[in-house]
Amino acid sequence: MTFKDYLQRANLSERTISAYIWTINYYNQNYDSISKENLLAYKGYLIEYFKPKTVNLRIQAVNKYLDFLQLQNLRLSYVKIQQKNFLENVISNADYKFLKRKLKKDGNMQWYFVVWYLAATGARVSELIKIKVEHVNLGYFDLYSKGGKLRRLYIPKKLRDETQEWLSMKERT
Repeated sequence: MTFKDYLQRANLSERTISAYIWTINYYNQNYDSISKENLLAYKGYLIEYFKPKTVNLRIQAVNKYLDFLQLQNLRLSYVKIQQKNFLENVISNADYKFLKRKLKKDGNMQWYFVVWYLAATGARVSELIKIKVEHVNLGYFDLYSKGGKLRRLYIPKKLRDETQEWLSMKERT
């Protein structure tokens, strides 16, 4: 069985398989054997030239290859990624309320609701464009992610009521 067959049996996506194979081919072209010394040298090279997420992706590929070769004792450890515990470029609640009021005052109701829905539901723009009148009437919207997981976005009653009022004015109930 080839490494590619091994990855396909693990039910990995084609993009993941090609990334893993590329990584192993690169390793084999630049290092003469699989040893702890060479693996650590490769890890050092990755850390020097790539971002931590890329380094960990390559390490994951190498570890999968080592599993395939039944050399689990040579597995590499991942690099730690420092997570930022704050968000950048986020407007304050006061700015959000000001923006909403200004949009409503200017009669820009479509953007008024876009801003409100994004903030109130936590929806992404790509998800927001899928919301229909029937979801507003139901009070929630179900989304299915890549892994087949369900994510339910609830629409608060005040937002729902104001949306329904606006839709009836536009004759879209």
